[in-house]
Amino acid sequence: VWLAFELVLQSSPGLGPEWLQAESLRAALIGGWNFPGHNEMGIFVPAPYSAQAAWKEGLVRLRHRAFPGEASVGYRAGAEGPDPGRVDIAVLGDSHAYGLEVDEDSTWESRLSQLTGFSVANLSLPWQGTSQYVPLFRRYGSRLHPRLVLITICPNDYWDNKVFRSWEELPTDRRGDFLIHKWHALYGRSARVASWVRWLRRSRVLRRAFIARRETRRYLMLTQKASFSTREREQLVSDVAALQKTAAARGAPLVAILTDIWWGRMFQEPRAQLQRSLRQRGIPVLDLSEELCGPGGCPRQFTVGGSDPHWNAAGHMRVAGEVVHFLRKKRLLPPPRR
Repeated sequence: VWLAFELVLQSSPGLGPEWLQAESLRAALIGGWNFPGHNEMGIFVPAPYSAQAAWKEGLVRLRHRAFPGEASVGYRAGAEGPDPGRVDIAVLGDSHAYGLEVDEDSTWESRLSQLTGFSVANLSLPWQGTSQYVPLFRRYGSRLHPRLVLITICPNDYWDNKVFRSWEELPTDRRGDFLIHKWHALYGRSARVASWVRWLRRSRVLRRAFIARRETRRYLMLTQKASFSTREREQLVSDVAALQKTAAARGAPLVAILTDIWWGRMFQEPRAQLQRSLRQRGIPVLDLSEELCGPGGCPRQFTVGGSDPHWNAAGHMRVAGEVVHFLRKKRLLPPPRR
């Protein structure tokens, strides 16, 4: 019965609820590449790559462009400009910056390019943490010679960083698949069970019935616990400071952007501590939870739908407007190229 239901939902996702439509979109777009492993970053965005799928938001196109000098490692295209070796702004972040749920012309990076006239490269690694952005930018992103670097930060970066470091500390010949390692850390069980859970997630029905809610609760619990850890905060700030130093060596300032997921009592104290720590390092901070959200919460018209916090096209447009306003106010936009 469940198999027949699964086939119906996969063939006609528009008949299902919003969560199903979003999951079907993601499966259609990234099911063919599934994050190849990388001995330094854990995973990487493969390039070249191209896919498209339609859902309630319309047509979503996904393209990856290779970094200069690379044949297989890349970043999401859409606003990077005509010169493959130079961009004005580079953006680092996780799935909120990658923007899988919207078209390449509708990500906030593309909107930022449209509003300012600058070329923008989306160097995000979906579902990863700041500790992985450091080797990504040093090894690949700096080849684009950006004149401004932006990094989005989410509360889950604390736990994602912790998991990445535990993988990084293993001997190279014992590291194995980073995503398997991550599922292992999430469930606290054997690698075999983690592999089974990863396979189970391919089914919309079985994932929703058996693991989705538990996975979300456990991920949230581990994230909240890590967010109150002084060590994890210091590590995250150290990552951002390392990126700031690397960018500054190339004449580019760095700006930290806290996403609206920080809103609420659960992360109120960690958010305030993180803001202070970053600003003490001279790192400008744009807090979207202050700009987008009010006392009653964050507006749902800017998200994909249901409990999914990722931004829809309207949300990306709003975020781009806030970023432009902040950069202009702080006079951080680079001068026009001659």
